[in-house]
Amino acid sequence: MPVTLAQAALNTQDDLDANIIDEFRKQSAILDSLLFHDTVSSMGGGSTLTYGYHRVVTERAAAFREINAEYTAAVATKARYSVDLKPLGGSFEIDRVLAQTARGAEVSFQLQQLIKATRTKFTDELVNGDTAVDANGFDGLDKALTGSDTEMFADSRGDWGTLTADTSMSALDLLDEFFGLLDGTPTLCIANQATCAKVRAIYRRANQYVEAPVAGLLDEFGNPVMRQRIGNVLLVDAGDKAGSSLPIVANRDPDNSVFTVTMPAGADGGTFKLQVTVNGDSEVTDDIDFDDDGAAVELAIEALANVGAGNGTTSGSAGGPHTVTFSGDLAGQTVVLSVAEQLVTDGGVQEDVVVAEVAATGGVTDLYAVRIGMDGFHGVAVSGQPLLNTWLPDFTRAGAVKTGECEMGPVAVALKATKAAAVLRNLRVR
Repeated sequence: MPVTLAQAALNTQDDLDANIIDEFRKQSAILDSLLFHDTVSSMGGGSTLTYGYHRVVTERAAAFREINAEYTAAVATKARYSVDLKPLGGSFEIDRVLAQTARGAEVSFQLQQLIKATRTKFTDELVNGDTAVDANGFDGLDKALTGSDTEMFADSRGDWGTLTADTSMSALDLLDEFFGLLDGTPTLCIANQATCAKVRAIYRRANQYVEAPVAGLLDEFGNPVMRQRIGNVLLVDAGDKAGSSLPIVANRDPDNSVFTVTMPAGADGGTFKLQVTVNGDSEVTDDIDFDDDGAAVELAIEALANVGAGNGTTSGSAGGPHTVTFSGDLAGQTVVLSVAEQLVTDGGVQEDVVVAEVAATGGVTDLYAVRIGMDGFHGVAVSGQPLLNTWLPDFTRAGAVKTGECEMGPVAVALKATKAAAVLRNLRVR
């Protein structure tokens, strides 16, 4: 039968595991709301951790018929999908001297950080997961909804950059239309921090924004854990990727990113290197001579693995200034150009090469809505196994360094009906 984390905490026999589950619930409204279908069996020879299901792709219609006439036959269409469950978590190592000195504080700190990283990675996979990129994960909402009937604004944009009383009402109408794409009331509305701020402003003006406590869940100060609601829908900030300041629901530049690269006024020697960062992935060019022309700079930039031929067009005469345009495969991506190494000189004195962005029109992002249910969107777990397991370092045994672990699953997610989830694309929020 399906279980929630709250139910899993009641069923555990270990107080530590129950406390760990509560930490996951406090930190993640998504995990706290998600149903897990604990149906996959790992028992028996040849068994797998694969969950197969049918996704309703197109619903059928109904019609009146004439007396003495038959109905015209029609069917709902569905497609076969499967997902492989994978364990998610991590381990940490602590020297017994640190554990004795800190009196358990180091174990507690490392465990808290691991819990944070695990729930963040689960949320990241739920939104951005793609097994073609990471075979050890699962496919997320972004991949499942691309090209679907519940993908809104795929080829256009909505502008929430500046909200007034009038534009807020228009935005509220848009959200009503968006939520109406689902086959029922959405459970969660998932976005990044900037978008959540806009949504809160929209619903406050309509007197439909509230913060409500979660029954039986208290923070470290004994206060009720609060959740944000817009009407009957939970508003969830997906947060940042683990170990990064990049939001899980990314902000993108929908247009070409354009930069100028300018040499010092009296440059007469030396080299420099440029760094190109695409969606958080950074690469550094080989040396570029101070008097290279645009073609040579372009060659150095497009030699990078995260750029590629035709995507970093550069113009400019020998010695610059150069104009670098990231287009082609990089159009709509978040691209940053900066100087990685400054060795250009003027009369033997090092001077700075200056990089400036001249076409910053970024700030579009996406907003997701899901209806959680066994016939909609839900998690998948292994039958008869706990959702979360924790192993603390055992300092009673020989050995200077001990290992602790925390693991969720194996788990995955399933989308049983395309209309149980939707995405609103290309919202400009800045």
